[in-house]
This record gives sequence, structure tokens and C-alpha cells, in this order.
Amino acid sequence: MQPQTPPINPYGAPQAPVGDHAGDQSIREQARHVSAGHALRWYREAWRLFKVSPGAWIGLWVVLALLTITLSMAPILGGIAVGLLTPVFIGGAMIAARRADREGRVRIGDLFAGFGNRTGPLLLIGLLQMLLSFALGMVVALVALAAVAAVGVSVAELAPEHLLGSAVLGMVLAAAGMAAVVFIPVTYAVWIASCLAALHEMGAGEALGRAFGAVFRNILGVFLVALVTLLLAIVASIPALLGWLVLGPLILCALYAQYRDLFAAEGETARA
Repeated sequence: MQPQTPPINPYGAPQAPVGDHAGDQSIREQARHVSAGHALRWYREAWRLFKVSPGAWIGLWVVLALLTITLSMAPILGGIAVGLLTPVFIGGAMIAARRADREGRVRIGDLFAGFGNRTGPLLLIGLLQMLLSFALGMVVALVALAAVAAVGVSVAELAPEHLLGSAVLGMVLAAAGMAAVVFIPVTYAVWIASCLAALHEMGAGEALGRAFGAVFRNILGVFLVALVTLLLAIVASIPALLGWLVLGPLILCALYAQYRDLFAAEGETARA
């Protein structure tokens, strides 16, 4: 007598691996170079992924925002916790985006999918980002202070009430521009590294190495997508920040689209 296959409970746990945490092998060793105009294509693809399940995406974003705000309220340790956990949550969001891309559905619980066998590398990415950001911040601050000292500006003239209409304001804006030039590529590299660590089971060092390579090979596209995001953020903030309920998920989906466009293996369709 042949053993009977037990009935499948559609609401039960999967009886076979579903691949949420399994690394895909179809990935390029080095990110491809694309034109800067792909930044707009990444947002078009993001809109497609968002439309798969707008309610779930908004719910995922609200949970992420509430967690971030709650953690950041804790003195000192709150900022450290946010820095460490951000790559973990981004990794979970990328798993949600992959599910939207492949299965046509989104689960809010995927936000926490980074907590598991990928937690260590993702936390290490967060730690390395904080250390690198601190070091770069010190360099930017020292360069700014050296420039101020070179023109003989006193500390009192740097007070906010003395900045408007003064020559120092130009220096402050220049320092802010320099900080943006430094931190935008770093931020995008960390986010892409979080994708790679979560979706391909890479170690933190390998993921960051590939991500920084991808960013510097496509630096114009990175700055263009940052500019587009800034403009969208201004629009989204006008109606009492309600536009962020859509823009937040779009930013996450655009990151997945960017990762797919740059790292999809030859022969695959990078729809971004």
C-alpha cells in the first residue's frame, strides 16, 4: 500500500523552502554601467512594484517609520540602534520587493525577514556605515573649519543670527554641498550592500565592495536619482507629509529596481 500524501493546509507553514533567504546565483560579479537616465527608469519600475500591493507597501512603510522614530527617541543608544538596524530593515524591504517582482504580492512581515541568518552581516554593514560616516564627517568638518580660519572669520560670526546675508553663508553652503557629495554615494552604497547581503547571502565586506563599485561606476545616475528623490520629497511633504505614504515605499522599490538593473546577470531581464 502506497503511503498517502498528507493534505496541504494553504494557511500553514511552507513544507518546502520558499527561497526568501536563499541566495540567488544569477548575479553579476561586477555591476554594469548604465546611463544616468536610468534613474528615471528606476522610479518607473518602482511605481510598477508599488502598484502590486499599495496597501501592504504603505503598511510596511508606516511600521518602518514608527520603529525608526521610536528607536531614535532613546537618548544616545537610540541613534546607534537606528544606524545598526537600518540595513536589516532595508534587507527585509528588499525581500518584500523581490516578492512583489516575482510573486505579485507583498507581505508587511517581510520587513523583519532580515532578522535571521542574515542579521550578522546586515548589522555589520550598519556598524561599518556609522564608523565611515563618522570619519567622513570629521574630515568635512575639519576642511570647513580650515576654510573659515583661512579667511579670518571669528567663531561668533558663525552663529545663525550672523549668517544670513554674510559672506560666511556661502562657505556654509559650500560645506553642505561637500557633505552631500561625500555622503550621498556612501548612503546608496550601504543600501545596495544591504540588498546584496539580504538577497544573495553575501558577507558584509563583499557586499560593500560590490556596492561601492556599482555606485562609482554609475555615479551620475546615483546623484540624479538623489536629486529626483529630493524633488519628490519636497512635493510629498507639502500636504502634511501625507505624500510620504507613497514616496517612502517608492524609494524602497526604486532601490530594488536599481539593484536589479545593475546586478541582474546576463540573459536575465532587468526591467528597471
